[in-house]
Amino acid sequence: MDAHRLLTFEGYSLDLANERLLHEGEVVALTPKAFAVLRRLVEDGGQLVTKKELLRAGWADTHVTDGVLRVSILEIRRTLGDDPAAPRFIETVSRRGYRFIAPRTRSTRVAPAAPPRGALVGREHVLAQLEDRLEHARRGERQVVFVSGEAGIGKTSVLEAFLARVAGDPDLSIASGACLEHYGAAEAYFPVLEALGRLVREPAGERVVRLLESHAPTWLVQLPWLEHSGDREAVHHKLLGVTKERMLREMAEALEALTAKTPLVLVLEDLHWSDYSTLDLLGMLARRQEAARLLVVGSYRPTDVIVASHPLRALIQELRVRRQCEDIALQFLSEADVAGYLAQRFGEPAFPPELAAAVHRRTDGNALFMVRLADELVTLGLLVEQQGHWRIAKPLDEIGGALPESLRELIDKQIARLEPAVQRVLEVAGVLGNQFTAGAVAAGLGEDPVAVEERCDSLSRQGQLVVPAALTVLTNGTPVAQYCFTHNLYPQVLSARVPAARRLRLHQRIGNWLEQTYG
Repeated sequence: MDAHRLLTFEGYSLDLANERLLHEGEVVALTPKAFAVLRRLVEDGGQLVTKKELLRAGWADTHVTDGVLRVSILEIRRTLGDDPAAPRFIETVSRRGYRFIAPRTRSTRVAPAAPPRGALVGREHVLAQLEDRLEHARRGERQVVFVSGEAGIGKTSVLEAFLARVAGDPDLSIASGACLEHYGAAEAYFPVLEALGRLVREPAGERVVRLLESHAPTWLVQLPWLEHSGDREAVHHKLLGVTKERMLREMAEALEALTAKTPLVLVLEDLHWSDYSTLDLLGMLARRQEAARLLVVGSYRPTDVIVASHPLRALIQELRVRRQCEDIALQFLSEADVAGYLAQRFGEPAFPPELAAAVHRRTDGNALFMVRLADELVTLGLLVEQQGHWRIAKPLDEIGGALPESLRELIDKQIARLEPAVQRVLEVAGVLGNQFTAGAVAAGLGEDPVAVEERCDSLSRQGQLVVPAALTVLTNGTPVAQYCFTHNLYPQVLSARVPAARRLRLHQRIGNWLEQTYG
């Protein structure tokens, strides 16, 4: 019996009863075919599973090539963050199959999971906006919508909730793809090709393939795992020297032909990592005047776009001026939203309001931080389940010291992207606390206060980690710039990066500066 059974490995769980993948209690998007492949691999953990066996697991009644299996393996690795060159989860056995190599355990105990997709708190107005845009698209008014916000604020959750609401509509097609962070040249049209690949694997996929054959043959050859009609070599030869402009025109016309019969929702996530070709296509789709029952929804992080000088910013600005797109900026959750989330997740509307206030104060309403902190409160035993009810078992002031390891790693990764000089400024600022002055940081570093202030101003303009606070004026009339961190968790992570001996020296230097400055 699969009821209430879990297969767990390194923070992930396969919920066999509900056929879903969880990561630290939160549902992770995975297509049914990919889930079936992952399940077979995990169940036979440590054993070689041949390609033929995996194809039977996912495509028992369908004749397909090995290419579809490679696509599912790619999706699983991308979801798990697994590097095929140095795998943690799935090992490739050349020409034979795959092996799941991570330790895994079987369990029947299910911790309270995050609310399911479609049951978000504090985002109803955003979902209503997306549904309104979809109604316009159904009437033939093409729509391009961007959902923006910092890492962890809930962009993916909003998109998943929206798709969960509309997925039951038989007269609607849905395709989704995501950009990947890359360190070299990005593959052209990567998220669009991923979305097309998923679309042709749907029940109506044959119709999509025929439309691509007639309207966008240059795109069809980008999906080599498809078995489509005609001589593949002849098609490749015919398309030699095809220009980027032709590919753009073909896809625009193919989407118009596709949506003539059925409206399409095309979701492209993490556009701050997008290749430039995908942006060219987005621009063309938004600017065309022809009718199309098409809704394109893209997500991005404004900070990453600004820091990398990514052309997405200029594209969105141009489209907004021309009223050819809408940009929905997600805001932090309120204390009431946090209370609603806790009640929804733990089924305890009688939690005292002080719990929601403490969680909101600790996370500043960042949705991901809130979910991870709730997980940590269970792990630390601050929230415990007794006789089917959850209660607070420890003083609420212990929340102030709770820092989930997953959040520490996320913040560390964000800091590691910055220049070493900026990292040093932030580490000293973290030692000082949530609010600091450029002068105090400069004293700790032994550097020019003006240079430190310029670095803090640059971070603030880019929307990274700090924002300006009220200006302080010394007794001698000298103005001193003050800043504060955008999240309470940042100074805790930053100060932990500073060894104890260095932290002591910093306090001594800053103390001397304070004494000299303020008397």
